[in-house]
Amino acid sequence: MAAKLAPKETAALARDLLARQIGRGFSGIVAMRLGRLVAIISALEWQGYAADAFARANLSLWPYLFQEAIYDSIDWHTSDPAKLHHLREYLELDFLVQTEGQRWADASDATHAAYHAGCTNALNWRTREKAWVDEQRALAGKLGAAFFVEKD
Repeated sequence: MAAKLAPKETAALARDLLARQIGRGFSGIVAMRLGRLVAIISALEWQGYAADAFARANLSLWPYLFQEAIYDSIDWHTSDPAKLHHLREYLELDFLVQTEGQRWADASDATHAAYHAGCTNALNWRTREKAWVDEQRALAGKLGAAFFVEKD
């Protein structure tokens, strides 16, 4: 098994991906992914790998990749990174962040299973967060109050 990447090495990969993506369009999901890349770089350079499930869920790229992965029939349960196709760099980076520097191809089946469970947790967390924001907006509207939320 290859050595794990240090947080700063993973941050460097994220910074490289950000630099290559930043020249493309800045709309919709692309902007959200770029925001996650900035958050990942910042967290890794200042704090290292996330210490708990909440922090890992907050940094996860999966909520911004899953629809495209499903639409394009990408088998993200594979242990072969070549089968991740055009989402390979994003998924491999997410895997590094979520598994504290383990590479996709070098990880055990148990590590992959834990990663997939973490992706589900991250997606559920983002979904609940949006539901809460929507609920608060509706309540504020009923009360005639303004409600502002800053997002990623």
